[in-house]
Amino acid sequence: MYWQGLVQGFRFLIPLVGRALIILSIVVLWSTFGGQYGIKLILISRI
Repeated sequence: MYWQGLVQGFRFLIPLVGRALIILSIVVLWSTFGGQYGIKLILISRI
């Protein structure tokens, strides 16, 4: 019973952790490349 609850918890956490990692990598890339360059990259990727 305990393991079933743990598996359900992991199933709920994995997507949240994934989103957090994506946001974190975007922030890191933003700070490394700098603001203006980052804005250009976002505009290019949106087109």
